[in-house]
Amino acid sequence: MVIGPHGSRFGIDVKGLYKKNWWTVSPKALKEQLYYVFAFVPQGNSNQFFILSQDEVNASIVEESSAARGRAEAKGAVSKFDQFPGISWKAAEAHYDKWCKLPDWPSR
Repeated sequence: MVIGPHGSRFGIDVKGLYKKNWWTVSPKALKEQLYYVFAFVPQGNSNQFFILSQDEVNASIVEESSAARGRAEAKGAVSKFDQFPGISWKAAEAHYDKWCKLPDWPSR
């Protein structure tokens, strides 16, 4: 639970990586005011943060799961994405440094 500068309360779920990959995260039932911060913390380089709403995370998981299933079926295989759902690096990139999505976030 986080309290914003103007008193609003919201949840943040933080996921981290040290090398480019996908963040393992499962879709959750909607909770009011839940946000995700995907942190990329590489050794020897600057940290990067990707901020998404819960709606954006759930939608991305559904989209990527469907795409992974299609790629696997085209190869005659079974997708493991349903067992290990998540957000790909590519999907997260559009949300780089989008701190302004958080309630009460001060403008820069």
